[in-house]
Amino acid sequence: MKNDQKIIIVFLTIIALALGFFAYKKMHPQAKSMQSAQTNQSAQTNANTNSQTDAQKLLNVPAPNASADEITQHSQLAAKLAVLGSEIEVGDCKSKPLVLQLKQGTAFTLKNSGASKVGITFDKDHVDYVDPGKSTVVKASLDHGPGLYGYRCITSTANGISGFVLVSP
Repeated sequence: MKNDQKIIIVFLTIIALALGFFAYKKMHPQAKSMQSAQTNQSAQTNANTNSQTDAQKLLNVPAPNASADEITQHSQLAAKLAVLGSEIEVGDCKSKPLVLQLKQGTAFTLKNSGASKVGITFDKDHVDYVDPGKSTVVKASLDHGPGLYGYRCITSTANGISGFVLVSP
């Protein structure tokens, strides 16, 4: 009879724990929403980190002797990050969007949100300068047809790849 009593005690203990658990969940529904919010915040942080990593990868342009696979990966990453639009905002040589997608022959607006004069160039022969807080319409002569075109930001302190224009047919 002692074994039967032990089984009954264990069974009643399990029922009491289950009832306590359900009562707690009913009284504290925010515990679940807080956990969900923390999970969402963590996922957003990871997404931002991945986007930042993607942007850093994209700004590291493959060398002239890069493999076809490296060039393809770079182009695919640019297509993934491309934003269809008609404006590039440059502030402190950081472009938004990093990749502007537009149709061949289309002009776009270059807006300077930084504190100093900035210029962008697609080639060594032509630079478009914009004063702080101003904008200008750029008709880049992207003569090679559809594709990915990098541009450089030119200021007194910077002279490196700042972003890309993805030209579609």
